[in-house]
Amino acid sequence: MSTSPRPRWPLAVGAAAFAIAAGCSSQRLRSALDHPAQFTTTTSTDPAITLPPAITSTTTIADTTTSGTTATTSPPTTVAPTTTTSPLLTEGAIVMVANASGVDGAAKTLAADLAARGYISAKVVNAAGIEEDLDTSKVYYLAAGEAAARSIAAVMGNLAVAAMPTPAWIVGATAALGDANVLVMLGHDLAGVRIPGISPD
Repeated sequence: MSTSPRPRWPLAVGAAAFAIAAGCSSQRLRSALDHPAQFTTTTSTDPAITLPPAITSTTTIADTTTSGTTATTSPPTTVAPTTTTSPLLTEGAIVMVANASGVDGAAKTLAADLAARGYISAKVVNAAGIEEDLDTSKVYYLAAGEAAARSIAAVMGNLAVAAMPTPAWIVGATAALGDANVLVMLGHDLAGVRIPGISPD
C-alpha cells in the first residue's frame, strides 16, 4: 500500500514568512513557494539569513481590588432658625407720625412709643391726598433721616421705605413737616397694634 506524501504547503507558507521577515528578495520568495522542501528546517546554513526571534505576547491584567468599606450617610443636621432683631437707630432722627388709618388716637400712641425709645418726636398729623387712607403702613425719609427711617421700618415689620415725596401726603403738605426728617404713615395694618421692639414691653 502506497502512502501519499504529506502536503508541504504549510511549511512553504512558513518558509515564505521567514523569508519576508529576513528581508529576502521577491526571487527568493518565489523560490520558497516553488521548492518548499528547501525550507523545511528551522535552522539556516546561509549566514545572510537571520531568523526572527520568537515573539512572546504578554497580557497584563490589572488587579482590581474592591474595598470592603461600607459607605455611611450622616443624618441631616437640623439648625434652629435664628431670630434677629434690628437695633433702633435714633441719631439725627426727628420722627413724625401721620394717621392714615382713621383710628382715633393711633398715631399719638405710636409717637409716644417712639419717643420712649429715644426718638425726637414731632407733633402727629393726619394723612391727606392719595394716602389719606392706607391699608399698609410705610415710612418716608429726608436725607438726614434715612438710616433711622430704615431702622424703624425694619422693626415695624419690614415696611416699605422711600424718599420723601413732594408734596408730603399729610395735612399742610411739605410745609407741615417742620424739622421732621422721618415720616411714618400709619395704616390700618398697625393702627392700635402692639409692635415688638417699639411698644412698651
